[in-house]
Amino acid sequence: MAILGIRVVRLNQKTSTPATVTYIGFDDTALSGEIVVHSEHSRAVMAVFESLFDNDYPIESIIPIGDLPEGAEDDDPEYSNTSGFHCRTVAGTDRC
Repeated sequence: MAILGIRVVRLNQKTSTPATVTYIGFDDTALSGEIVVHSEHSRAVMAVFESLFDNDYPIESIIPIGDLPEGAEDDDPEYSNTSGFHCRTVAGTDRC
């Protein structure tokens, strides 16, 4: 099974799930990453990543947006990352 584990946390007034998944890197090694999705969709998202892993589909990286190196989430064609939920602050507030 490709999925290592799952835990539920509270994020920005909504229940979101950081799901730890195992994926195949472009060097054909099994790697571990974390993707944050709404808990309502976590099982479906996990099933997709399990299928990708089982079919040796390569993914460059899976890192939550907030954990990326500064500037990596910008439109940098040299950087490829798979991620889910990304909180963007509403202008003039401190909320998403």
